[in-house]
Amino acid sequence: MRDPRDPRDRKLAELTGDANWRVRDAAAWALGRVGEADQVAALAALLADPEGKVASRADGALDELSARLDRPREELIAEALNPQNEEPGDGDAEAAPEPATSQEPEATGSAATAPEQ
Repeated sequence: MRDPRDPRDRKLAELTGDANWRVRDAAAWALGRVGEADQVAALAALLADPEGKVASRADGALDELSARLDRPREELIAEALNPQNEEPGDGDAEAAPEPATSQEPEATGSAATAPEQ
């Protein structure tokens, strides 16, 4: 088993942003084969790549990664795009009102004033 913090995986994720579409394509292919859940965000971003071949490769790579990790693709993508997805009900429901209450009068006043002017 590979360590998910392997620097080679991070390098592959970085290569998904390369200017050359062939490099992005190869990185997507490789991440589908050896990547871990923490590289899903990089693959998901490639779904909108202007080069159709790269977007298609990323789509297939996400399917491969999902199958290899034995987790639903949608779950992997949602978790990658919302890393705090596990705690929003507990942490945000209790934590959000406290900061919003303490900051809300100032933020509401200045935010309401700024757009009106």
